[in-house]
Amino acid sequence: WYQRRVREAVVSTQSTGKVAGEEEYKTHVPPPIPSISKRSSIRVLSLFDGISTGLVSLKNIGFQIEGYVSSEVDEEALKVSQLHHPEVVQIGDITSLTPQRISELGPFDLVMGGSLVTTSLMSTH
Repeated sequence: WYQRRVREAVVSTQSTGKVAGEEEYKTHVPPPIPSISKRSSIRVLSLFDGISTGLVSLKNIGFQIEGYVSSEVDEEALKVSQLHHPEVVQIGDITSLTPQRISELGPFDLVMGGSLVTTSLMSTH
């Protein structure tokens, strides 16, 4: 298959100056991001939120946050988040999050999640 595609590309390029199947590989260019003054506020659900660095990042790039709901279970991370971001709604363990509860808390414009950190990942070997 690969050799056939390469042959077709070479022959097509030689005869037409265009690569065969080139239109298949054109990338989609997303619309430009509106200026900060034109953005509306967003509602965020952050899973495995940690110390709410997602909230900090969103604010730093200019998003207005209408609501920020956090699912986190690490007690130390929760203390840091609550100290620095008292506006964050803490909902606890993700395993207790039901579709009904999501509907009650939402709607959300952005759902994001951090990667899980385990003790074995944090230790130095």
